[in-house]
Amino acid sequence: MREINVKLWRDDAAKDWSIEINGLRHDHVCAQEVKNLVEAAMVVAERSLLVEQQGGAPNRSEIISELNSASTNWVEITEPQPAVEHQLDKWIKQVSETNDELATALNRLKHSFELLLLGQQIADPTEVLAQVKGALKSASMAKNVA
Repeated sequence: MREINVKLWRDDAAKDWSIEINGLRHDHVCAQEVKNLVEAAMVVAERSLLVEQQGGAPNRSEIISELNSASTNWVEITEPQPAVEHQLDKWIKQVSETNDELATALNRLKHSFELLLLGQQIADPTEVLAQVKGALKSASMAKNVA
C-alpha cells in the first residue's frame, strides 16, 4: 500500500496556492500546477505499486527510457508568478522606504554629533535617539520580509 499525503492552502490575498505532497512543499502555485503536482504524485505511486507487484524495481535503462519518453510530463514554471512579483514589489518598496528613513535619521544624528563636538547642546536628544531606533527597527524588519 502507498500513501500520498497532501496538504493544500489557499492564499486569498495572493490568489494562489501552496501544496505539500509527502513532505515536499510548493508555494505560490496556480490551480493548474496544483492539479499537475497531484497527478504526478498519483502516477509515481501507481508505478511504484506496479513495480512491487511485478516483484522488483525497474532497472536503470527502464528509468532513463521513461524519463526520455515523449509522454513524460514535467511540471515547469516558465515565468514568474504574480504572487512572487507582488512580494518582490512589496519588499523593494519597504527597503526603499527604510533606506530613506535611515538616511534621514543618520543625517540628524550626524548633525547632533557635530553640535556636541562644538560644545553645543542638542535641543531634542531623546527625539533624535527615538528616530534612530525607529529607523533601525524598520531596517531590521525590511530585511526579513517574506
